[in-house]
Amino acid sequence: MKRNAVAWAALIVSAAALISSHGLTKQVPAQEKALSIEGQKHARALSEAFEAAADFVRPSVVQINVAGRNPMGRGNNGPNMPAPKELEDLLKRFMPNFKFEKQQLIPPGGGIGTGSGFVYDDKGHILTNNHVVDGATNIQVTFHDGETAKAKIVGVDPDADQRWPVYLRSVLAFSLVSIVVLYAVLRLQAYLPYSLSREGMPSLQALNTAVSFVTNTNWQSYSGEAALGYTAQMAGLAVQNFLSAAVGIAVAVALVRGLSRRETDRVGNFWVDLTRITLRVLLPLAVVFGVVLLLNGVVQNFNGDTTITTLGGGARPAARGAPPRPAVPSP
Repeated sequence: MKRNAVAWAALIVSAAALISSHGLTKQVPAQEKALSIEGQKHARALSEAFEAAADFVRPSVVQINVAGRNPMGRGNNGPNMPAPKELEDLLKRFMPNFKFEKQQLIPPGGGIGTGSGFVYDDKGHILTNNHVVDGATNIQVTFHDGETAKAKIVGVDPDADQRWPVYLRSVLAFSLVSIVVLYAVLRLQAYLPYSLSREGMPSLQALNTAVSFVTNTNWQSYSGEAALGYTAQMAGLAVQNFLSAAVGIAVAVALVRGLSRRETDRVGNFWVDLTRITLRVLLPLAVVFGVVLLLNGVVQNFNGDTTITTLGGGARPAARGAPPRPAVPSP
């Protein structure tokens, strides 16, 4: 049942327009002024084009009946969905054997639902909206010719929105992994390149520092240049300066979504939010300010410490900055 890209585009546009708009399933009231001959030709051509597209993609369209938990407590009718009879008449234009399944066993605390999708390859994979099958314990597919088959979920869109419990688990899981990785970097820095012969940080101090940076508090109980080498600072602390900030912004955005959205329990996708905030907001800002610092000579290299003489006559090691500039004699 392979179809070309034109068929997919026609199906998606047609289905979205027909199902999301209640008015298209009702009779359009007569206009006060009749259409011109030219307008009638355009309307007839549009109707014929739609019928041709429907005929072309009809063998790929399927009816999906599901039974399972209904987290939103809604029935088959959403706020913008046509009444069941009208929706059934509409879908019968694509699937003559379509009918709402009223005989399905409804599990305790669950419900039934009906949706649609389309077969997109010769292996029988079907594409549908996530909300059609989300939480379903029983999925049955009815094909164009009336044949039915049991189905199961084999994959989801990585960009699909998450419910708040899933979003929360994603935040906690990412933060836990970040703490473990940063703790390991701090403890093992003596074995890392560019460690400047620094020893690994003590276990409790490393744990405190890891939790501090992952939670974006950045509390330090040590002198950064004296206790940490370049790798621990760059691959450990600096990375968390970006990621922990991105996590905080993502949680704030999810909170705003939860307060503003209606008729849905979705608050976005944490992984998508994290990636976009880091790559599209924080890194570009870092590049801009990095160039400003570079132009002002605030650039460090990978050389080791240098010994400087203090005003009191003592000597102490200091991390290197930009290479020294030759002195210019005054005239």
